[in-house]
Amino acid sequence: IAPNHLDQYGTMNNLVSDFLDIEEFVSEESLYVASESKDFISRLKGKAILFSVKEVDGWVMSDIKLFVNKTTFSMKRGSVILKINSGLIGRHNVGPLALVAAFAYKNGMSKQEI
Repeated sequence: IAPNHLDQYGTMNNLVSDFLDIEEFVSEESLYVASESKDFISRLKGKAILFSVKEVDGWVMSDIKLFVNKTTFSMKRGSVILKINSGLIGRHNVGPLALVAAFAYKNGMSKQEI
């Protein structure tokens, strides 16, 4: 969680408190949280799957390359390797992109579909 929307929430504490309501609707095995969100993680009642630029749910990212028009990287878990190529620019997008790819693979999408 970043200090976005503070104009509506006033404080980070209010923002985190509101976001914690998600635990009522999402099971632990489906709750993904950015590992940088330390305050949010420390206030979770249950567990969450953490993701970052380096890893998500057993997948490890490598070969991150940034270009003026795209971001590319590889992610590997076991013998499976996914090559990700996105028009989103910046290293900060690798974690969320990897999360989406890992979630898609976990839910039956093929490497080609991803």
